[in-house]
Order: sequence, then C-alpha cells, then structure tokens
Amino acid sequence: MNTSIHAKKNILIIDDAQELLQVLELILGRFGYDVVIKNCPEGVSEFVQNTKVDLLLLDVRLRGVNGRFICQELKSNAKTNYFPVILMSSYSSSLTNLGECGADGFIEKPFNLDELISKVNKIINSKTKMNGHSPN
Repeated sequence: MNTSIHAKKNILIIDDAQELLQVLELILGRFGYDVVIKNCPEGVSEFVQNTKVDLLLLDVRLRGVNGRFICQELKSNAKTNYFPVILMSSYSSSLTNLGECGADGFIEKPFNLDELISKVNKIINSKTKMNGHSPN
C-alpha cells in the first residue's frame, strides 16, 4: 500500500455511523488528508461553498435522507457542481442509477482500504489537474 503524503487536501465525510467516521478520519489522516466529519447532511451545500473542501465522501443511506439526492442537489447547483462526490453504501443496489445523481465514484462498504485510497487519490488528483495545479 502506498503511504506517500499528499499536499494537504480536505475531505468532508458524511455518514451516520460514528464509528465509521472515526475510522475514515484516522485512515485518511494517515495518508496526509485533512478530514472533517459530520454525522448529518444539514448545511452541506453551504459548508462546501464556504470551506475549502476537495472531496465529499457521502453515505447513500443516511437517517431520513438519501445521499443520492444530496449529491444531485450539489451537482445541479452552479456554485457546487464542480465539487467531486464519492458515494458509499453497503447496499449493492445503490450502484444502480449512480450516474443520474452525478456522483464521481462509488465505494461499497465494507470497503477495501487500497480501493478507498486509490479512488480518493484519483478523484482529488484529477480535480487538481483540471484546476491547473500540480497534484503534490
């Protein structure tokens, strides 16, 4: 597993499973990312607009809210449509119609650590290159 440190990039993770949030914060922190965790999606659009966030990891099934709907809202708003979103779910049925909400990727739970880091790196690095910056 590649453990190289990246230029500090910020990842927002929204999941209602507190234990998973803590594990992801620890893992991604060890790979050089600054991580913000939230256990509810309220105010995500405003947070993304007002805070430097490079990626959102978003659970599909949150209490009372569908993560695909949140993703679709972000992607349909001109102020947030550039923002990369990776959806996470333990339900493989969540893979269907993934493109309709505009998600940039999907990670099935329980996730493989190498796959998680690979997808995060790929999406963050592609966003950095599109903005004309070097990934490191």
